[in-house]
Amino acid sequence: MDKFKKLSNNQMGAVKGGFRLVHKVDINADGKWDFKMVTNTKTGVHKFKMRAN
Repeated sequence: MDKFKKLSNNQMGAVKGGFRLVHKVDINADGKWDFKMVTNTKTGVHKFKMRAN
């Protein structure tokens, strides 16, 4: 696991297959995300999740 910590962002992007951007939104301020969007800029894949309370 220490080998992955030493990799740069470009090298890690090559390993993972792209650059993964994660956006989390906390709507009701309870400390947990309520809406999450994950985007891979290299493959163009988008994923959306909503947490119901």
